[in-house]
Amino acid sequence: MNTNLLEIIKKLVSEQGAEILDDSKKVNAYLSDMAAKEPKPQRMALVKCLMYGFHTELQKTNSEDDRQRCKNRLAQKLFDDEGLDITLAKDTLDLLEAVLFGMVAETPQQKSAPTPIPEPSSQPAPQPIPPPILVTGSPLQISPKVKYTKRNVLIACAAVAIVIAGFFVIRNGIVTGHIAQGVIYFEERSWDSAIDEFSKAIKINPNNSDAYSWRGISYSNKDQNDLAIADQTRAIKLNSKNVRAFSRRGLVYAEIGDKYLAIADLQEALRLAPNDPRILNNCVYIYKALGEFELAISISTAAIRLDPTDADYYYTRGLACYDNSQYDAAIADFNEAIKIEPNFTLAYYWRGRSYYYKRDYNQVIVDHTQVIKIDPDLTDAYYWRGRSYYFNDNYDQAISDQTQAIKIAPDFAEAYYYRGDAYRMKGQTDTAISDLTEAIRLNPNYANAYASRGAVYSRKGQTTLAIQDLEKALQLEPNNNWAKDRLREIRGW
Repeated sequence: MNTNLLEIIKKLVSEQGAEILDDSKKVNAYLSDMAAKEPKPQRMALVKCLMYGFHTELQKTNSEDDRQRCKNRLAQKLFDDEGLDITLAKDTLDLLEAVLFGMVAETPQQKSAPTPIPEPSSQPAPQPIPPPILVTGSPLQISPKVKYTKRNVLIACAAVAIVIAGFFVIRNGIVTGHIAQGVIYFEERSWDSAIDEFSKAIKINPNNSDAYSWRGISYSNKDQNDLAIADQTRAIKLNSKNVRAFSRRGLVYAEIGDKYLAIADLQEALRLAPNDPRILNNCVYIYKALGEFELAISISTAAIRLDPTDADYYYTRGLACYDNSQYDAAIADFNEAIKIEPNFTLAYYWRGRSYYYKRDYNQVIVDHTQVIKIDPDLTDAYYWRGRSYYFNDNYDQAISDQTQAIKIAPDFAEAYYYRGDAYRMKGQTDTAISDLTEAIRLNPNYANAYASRGAVYSRKGQTTLAIQDLEKALQLEPNNNWAKDRLREIRGW
């Protein structure tokens, strides 16, 4: 066990209380500063244990035997799910147990009796035998005192085998460390940093199926679908039982509209793991992408039945209900997800979106304010809160939120549109025209932007430009009633 790392984490717990273990990000940041010299794979493995809540499971045990069985089960889970070296996993769980219960397992050396100190002797110490002398020349000769017996050859082969085995243990530990760090970046939605860590793992060990699969998931979150499919395919070639790779590749196929390949991957994932709620949860995304919302909701319900304590499963079912326009059911599921995980950013975000379509703009503002508090760089939270302020006739706050959205995403056409329309409502016509023109530049088919700019031109008395914009809006969107009404007002119909 790494006693230095043990002392560092015990110090953290003594300073901030055992509840600090519930916040794996803070622990990771602390270890990065205080334990930078310690082996990275063990640090990352410890953080991974905390992310999974293994410390909570250990605390629920009632005896040492119960604890040992629990550690064996959790170590196997780390090996199966994350590809973590089994020895490293067990050592890390021993360390976590020592933090929680103050029990440090003794090594065999610690258990053995102390080595007796020999009494001083009057006899002179024996002289060391000199090493064999290498006789230089051409060719190189070795002293005849060295005999190549069968025993010596076996010892040499064993030594080489130990060196090779040591190399692979070290290599696998480094690979595991990169994967663990990549997963942490992935959980933080830092896709580029995650891809970089998984790529480092692949460079060291090109045959690691999990590294390819995780990198493929990261690529899919960046909408780089070709790279995502290539990585998941490689992961499957390396490990034909990689359930995550099948389910994630199926999801990408569904997103690009390849229904049959998506269903084939889905069926294989379910064949390999028919009762794994995580795989069922992945299948929900596939059926959502295929527009099979009722089936997606049904599968989500099955996942929740298998594990009603996981916030992700309620969140996923909430998304399926949202896509099916079942906003009350969606809100109920997002409520459950937030109850289990109070800082679940996306659950707050999509609950706010659900309230938006129920026209409960005040609740949208509450939820998206919470989102911004947790993640101040989430552009869409400002955008949708700004839209809610707009429909609450709070144009100054609407302008402020859309300005922040544009600051984060300068090419956000919809943010320019809503800011421009808020300026129109405040009577600031020139500023409104500037924003609406930028929205049209970014999206030349933006019917509402043409209609709103046409209304501004009309207010300024520029009738020709107003008619041109309103007619363009109706050309793009023939059923745009708002543009029809403005055009009738100008023409006096």
